[in-house]
Amino acid sequence: MLRVGIKVTDEWQISWGYVRGSNIYVRGHLDLSAWSLRLRA
Repeated sequence: MLRVGIKVTDEWQISWGYVRGSNIYVRGHLDLSAWSLRLRA
């Protein structure tokens, strides 16, 4: 039972890290888009 709990925790941490990483990526992409629009204006 304990090993199952550890496995679930590991998977949860991996998926949370993935979500956090993709949020940073999306935010950076939006910042870049806004910046390039400002340059063109």
